[in-house]
Amino acid sequence: MPSTEEHIKKYNENRELLDTNLNIENCNFYNWIVTVSFYAALHLVEAKLAENGIDSPDHFARGNNVERFSQFRDIRNQYKVLYDRSRIARYDGTFMDKKKGEFALKCLGIIEDKLK
Repeated sequence: MPSTEEHIKKYNENRELLDTNLNIENCNFYNWIVTVSFYAALHLVEAKLAENGIDSPDHFARGNNVERFSQFRDIRNQYKVLYDRSRIARYDGTFMDKKKGEFALKCLGIIEDKLK
């Protein structure tokens, strides 16, 4: 099971990527902005779970943990949006646009405010 610190390190790497190479003002790779936003959020959630000795083995279990534990009450909607849109960005032929990229970053910002 990765530690809280390991999840925070992964979050920081994803956040740095969003702030530099995937900066919404300088990049048109909106699918990647959505995807990396989701993975940044994922590692913040897992860091909080790891504080309590809990590890989610997959996305399904993690989604259940987000629904189950009250500490995630205020981020459930944003997490679900990021998960759903990242799946679309990764697996469907649909491309994200700047508006969806900005919304993903807004969702991540709310998650950051509640979990950091």
